[in-house]
Amino acid sequence: MSLRRRLSMTEAGDLLGVSREYFTRLIQRGDIPCDRDRKVRLSDVLLFKESRDKSRSDFMERFTADAAADGFYDA
Repeated sequence: MSLRRRLSMTEAGDLLGVSREYFTRLIQRGDIPCDRDRKVRLSDVLLFKESRDKSRSDFMERFTADAAADGFYDA
């Protein structure tokens, strides 16, 4: 599959695991570029997904470290 492939809003939302309505908000906020036909490039969606997943992972690492520091992992 080519990274230059263009996806519909529904296809892109499915790829990210979000509703079409939420995906539309991501475009309106400028988080993912969109052409005038309301199509997005696969590469842009994957880049957004990678960034989102990294942010989530970083948050969970900080959350776990804070919980451990507060004694929630003590035996």
